[in-house]
Amino acid sequence: TFIIMDSHKEARADIICEFLEVSFHIILYIRDIYPHALFQPRRKYNIPVQMCCHPELNQYIRDTLKTIRSLLIMDAIESVVLSIITPEHKTLEKFSFSMQHMKHDISQHSNEDRHLLDIEESLRAALLKINICDTMLTKQLPPNCSFTILIHTTKEAAASLDHDQQAQAFPWIEVDSMDPLEPNNTHILPLRTVNTSWINMSIHVELNDT
Repeated sequence: TFIIMDSHKEARADIICEFLEVSFHIILYIRDIYPHALFQPRRKYNIPVQMCCHPELNQYIRDTLKTIRSLLIMDAIESVVLSIITPEHKTLEKFSFSMQHMKHDISQHSNEDRHLLDIEESLRAALLKINICDTMLTKQLPPNCSFTILIHTTKEAAASLDHDQQAQAFPWIEVDSMDPLEPNNTHILPLRTVNTSWINMSIHVELNDT
């Protein structure tokens, strides 16, 4: 029973990480963090998306996702945030993927194909929303912005990364906060909620109005 449950957690983690990877690339493209010439069209979830072909950037994202996957299997992620920052390290936008995982075993579903199809349809709808959210982000970013990825997890899970060989190869820096946006100068733009029997994820953008 424990082996089956772990395999389902791994499968769920793989699905979420693939979705996050595509989402990260879309955000970097639509917010012009990197030149569009570095991106190539791909099809993910049966929709066209732009994926960066820069080796170092792709390796950074893959290394990040390895840690995220380990924490997802442990049910130890509260949210994953892609923050867009200025050269002066001021946070301008925070794309947040808040997660509350359903504990149901996928084997409880009588029609597994239908179950997986529901997940794919929900994630496709979320990607489409992310893909057009720049039309709602009226503020043009200043030149030379960059990004960083933050993982909100538990202290116990963060400590366990010290013993994870993959995490040791790609060291994380523990922070209490990273230039938190001032509440009086921000607003939240909800993008999409993925609500299936297996995954519950809320996606929004936190914007700095100053």
